Amino acid sequence: MLKVNFTKMFLLFALGVTASMCAAQTVTTLASFDGANGTKPYFGPLVQGPNGKLYGMTFGGGAGNNYGGTVFEIDAAGKLHTLYSFCTQTNCSDGEGPYDGLIVGSNGNLYGTTGYGGISSNCTSPTGVGCGTIFEVTPGGQLTTLYNFCSQANCFDGSTPQAGLMLARNGNFYGTTNGGGITGPSGTSGGTIFVITPAGKMTTIYRFCSEINSQGSCSDGQAPNARLVQAGNGNLYGTTVLGGANSAGTVFEISPAGKLTTLYNFCSQRNSSGFCADGELPNAAMVKGSDGNLYGTTANGGSTGNGSVFVITPTGGLTTLYSFCSQANCADGTSPEAMLVQAKNGNFYGTTLMGGTSQHCTFSGVVLGCGTVFEITPSGSLTTLHSFCAHGCADGEYPYGGLVQAANGRFYGTANAGGDMNCDEGNGCGTVFSFSARPAQSIERHPTTN
Repeated sequence: MLKVNFTKMFLLFALGVTASMCAAQTVTTLASFDGANGTKPYFGPLVQGPNGKLYGMTFGGGAGNNYGGTVFEIDAAGKLHTLYSFCTQTNCSDGEGPYDGLIVGSNGNLYGTTGYGGISSNCTSPTGVGCGTIFEVTPGGQLTTLYNFCSQANCFDGSTPQAGLMLARNGNFYGTTNGGGITGPSGTSGGTIFVITPAGKMTTIYRFCSEINSQGSCSDGQAPNARLVQAGNGNLYGTTVLGGANSAGTVFEISPAGKLTTLYNFCSQRNSSGFCADGELPNAAMVKGSDGNLYGTTANGGSTGNGSVFVITPTGGLTTLYSFCSQANCADGTSPEAMLVQAKNGNFYGTTLMGGTSQHCTFSGVVLGCGTVFEITPSGSLTTLHSFCAHGCADGEYPYGGLVQAANGRFYGTANAGGDMNCDEGNGCGTVFSFSARPAQSIERHPTTN
């Protein structure tokens, strides 16, 4: 079985065929990034605005083909328009390198974070300095920086937010930072959870690595890398990609006032092959299902070590629904990095970073596959809908960003590479793609081997 720990590399800032064929969907490439209009969209799913258009961000590219990243708008016909290019102000004081996606505020404006840039001089970035920002941007492209991270000594307020924001029912935004806060035993920071008002008043409500266990690990979790979700009880739920009792990540619950409870420690179950059967390194946000439970993915672990889909109750009971690379040559995908979305038909849709039937994408001479789109039922029956890098990779490669189902019923997503191969990134700068859900009765199911 293929086992490449791509997620750990990324965190360090290095970044049955027949079953798949019978389930294939027609994926339409709406747009290809070319550098000037952005390059390399990462984690966040697109979001649909009140005007029906979709909005997203790229990690790099933009005006003058710089490396600041962009905010973009795209319509159903594929017409892409750059609303804002980051790093166009002196020393990237307007932000640089957004990892995640946007959300729409109650006022119709868009809100998000950049992983770098801002006015702090305490962090280094791909092109300069800055520890990240929180911003607001209008549909017309006017950007306002609401907060600059590392504004407090030793970045006690957090740094390098890699996750997007969540709009809570109280009207405020909640989010996480991957770094800053308290320095853990290994010399790396634990990360934070914060709340910010629409006017820009930011309060840190929790700092990870507040609890250290006998193994020297941050037992309350470390490095939250995904956005939060609010449940019916008003509390917020999220994941840390590291830390916990087994140093493999956690699921946590936190009240709006900042009381944190660790609900689950990943890698609590090891199988005979030595893999964390219950999952490891949850890199993506969870989504609240219609049944009140939370559904998510882990980039590693599962029965084959190549990632999993899980469901967890609000009280912490976790069930692994599917382990990737359960089919020959990982035709069902491997290493899911993106959050799931529950569709109108009740099933969940998502992407895997690698795997699938394509022979194009390799690493150190090993064929990894270029990623997949999949559908999974709440009970764990999975169907691979598409393998990326078909027809010269015009459809894209490495779909980090997850999916959104728009009001027209179609799904939209982004791929990190592929598309226009004339882009100066060498393997393409990424794409925006779309596909339709199939009728439920026509879907063939391939249950997990767990």
